[in-house]
Amino acid sequence: MGSEIHMQDLAYNNRDKVTTVLKGISGAVPIAGPMISEILGAVIPQQRLDRVVEFVACLERSIIQFDMEIEEVRKKINEPNYTAFFYKACLHSADSTSSERISRIRNVFIRGIRDVDQDALRYDSILTLLNKLNDVEFTYLHMYHLLKWDITAFKEFQSQNDGIILYPVVVGGMSQEEKDKENAKLIYSNNLQSLGLLEIEYDKNGKGKFKCSAVGDMLIRYVMDINV
Repeated sequence: MGSEIHMQDLAYNNRDKVTTVLKGISGAVPIAGPMISEILGAVIPQQRLDRVVEFVACLERSIIQFDMEIEEVRKKINEPNYTAFFYKACLHSADSTSSERISRIRNVFIRGIRDVDQDALRYDSILTLLNKLNDVEFTYLHMYHLLKWDITAFKEFQSQNDGIILYPVVVGGMSQEEKDKENAKLIYSNNLQSLGLLEIEYDKNGKGKFKCSAVGDMLIRYVMDINV
């Protein structure tokens, strides 16, 4: 395999390229160029570029972990569907607000390029769905998935997240802010349901409760378990 990509070097290289492009625009179009460069500089701030660098460095670690041939990865990424898939992964990484989110994007991408069926569009769709969730909603989906399949793991995950309870718990004496915080749980769950990641399950008394759907299970598997 080729030499290891160092994150710091990669960051400098990408910053240099962006700087060169912006300077080139300014020089090629003397009147409007400086204005365009300023706008592009605002659209692609350094912090967002750093997140893309983090994604690529994260990706490299997985390539090494799974002993993948770099030329095979390069060849696959050059295929039209996978090029679009890679671009979307970079774009979503640039918009990420945490390293955990970048790791999730990396996991989906790695699964996609390791898939022997070469079904890039399926993983592209998963990536699009993942990008519609904020970090709190993803945590809730993960909890619903564990509640469905592994109650022991659910309780452990719950304790790791400050004992969070999925359904609102509103009691007397709470301030309005505390009540709003609890009721926001319904917003998260309703959003997950609207995306088809949760479904309503009714008991014999007709009382409904949220349950992780088959699509929700698939999303969690693709994001959390890259060994399958």
